[in-house]
Amino acid sequence: MPYTVKNFENLKPKESRYEFADDKQPGLRLVVQPTGARTWIVRYRQDGKQHKLTLGSFESVSLGDARDAARKARGKVASGSNPAAEKMVERARVRTEAAATKKASEDDFEKRWMEYKADYLENLKSDLTPNYIEDVTRAFEKIAVPEFKGKLLGALKQNDVRKLLARVSRDRGPHAANKLYAFLNHFFGHFEKKRDEDDNAILTNSPMRGLDKPGREVKRKRVLTDDEIRWLWKACEEDHKRTFEAVRDRKRLVLKSSFGAFLQLTLLNATRRDEFRCAVDAEIERRTGLFTIPAKRTKNKREHSIPLAALSLKILAGVPRVEGKAGFIFSTTGKTAMSGLRKAKERITAAMLRMAREEAKKRGDNPDKVSIPAWRIHDLRRTARTGFSRLRISGEIAERCINHVSNQADTEEVYNQHRYLEEKKEAFAAWANLVQSIVSGKIANVVPIRGAA
Repeated sequence: MPYTVKNFENLKPKESRYEFADDKQPGLRLVVQPTGARTWIVRYRQDGKQHKLTLGSFESVSLGDARDAARKARGKVASGSNPAAEKMVERARVRTEAAATKKASEDDFEKRWMEYKADYLENLKSDLTPNYIEDVTRAFEKIAVPEFKGKLLGALKQNDVRKLLARVSRDRGPHAANKLYAFLNHFFGHFEKKRDEDDNAILTNSPMRGLDKPGREVKRKRVLTDDEIRWLWKACEEDHKRTFEAVRDRKRLVLKSSFGAFLQLTLLNATRRDEFRCAVDAEIERRTGLFTIPAKRTKNKREHSIPLAALSLKILAGVPRVEGKAGFIFSTTGKTAMSGLRKAKERITAAMLRMAREEAKKRGDNPDKVSIPAWRIHDLRRTARTGFSRLRISGEIAERCINHVSNQADTEEVYNQHRYLEEKKEAFAAWANLVQSIVSGKIANVVPIRGAA
């Protein structure tokens, strides 16, 4: 009578490994280790050599299944196959596929972006301005990651990147496309240099190699007209009022950030986009009204002091605040600076156009023919600089008001430590007065002030 499961269960470990042969299925054996571990194997001869095929542990493979597997294995041997060798090949295939799946998972574009953030961006915060970090993060999370999500880094082709850059250039302009080009170029280059655990390059062929910048940037000359300044200001006032409208979201009070106040301050002080957007309490001396932008937040890496005019201080005092450790003046969370500028600007532009068409209708003109040329936040800075010239403020003072001192001679930078605060204070006050006159529809006489040419 053939052995039963009990016969195999009763086998006890010995001092050394031994094999117990099944009496029903030739070649089937149970290997018993000194530790008590038991494994089913099939032994057979082929081409004059002894071979062993492992079936699995005694606990995972039943006696019946072991006998069936042994019978099939011997059938393969009879037909000229080698089941042990076939199993080794299959194991290698499974391992290769698993490794490829793991590599593919790790090579996902979105995961590589997170890796790049940890490797590079997070280690540069002490060396670069926060504006740069925010620009790179915004470009990837708003544009690149949504475009390449689910794709492998190594599978991206030059044409994939070219199409993305062309679309960004068309929708956002060549400057935005060129910035994204630079960010992607560094990103892909990072992974060309980085090695994996086997010391192989993570990326062997960057899709940026040989790819030209998407387009030539044309220097902008756009400044707002007096009518546009007036419409902008009134649209900003409307927007600012909305910041006090509390909305309920899951029983939590949420305040909208005052984009209107931000634009007004940008126009009045000829600042770059992020100089007021990322401003914190510590940078503004409330007693004297001096706004000092630290070198790490300016484009030319030079500290810039702006004596805020009375109108600027009044606007600042009315900005609704969400307190936080960072001390951001424009923030909805208290943790990060105000975001959502593109949509907010579209809202302001729509309000400006509405006002322009209402005025056209009152004049008896066709409001449908009224349009407002495209403008950018940086155009407000150019408008203010043009306003300084309009006020006949000397070029030297006007340039210092907008922190254009990068090309000073070394001797000037070293020996001339005068901060021109009084001259700048008069210039910003004069510009604020002119803006108020424009908004009210009563342009004041433009007269020279101290420092005028």
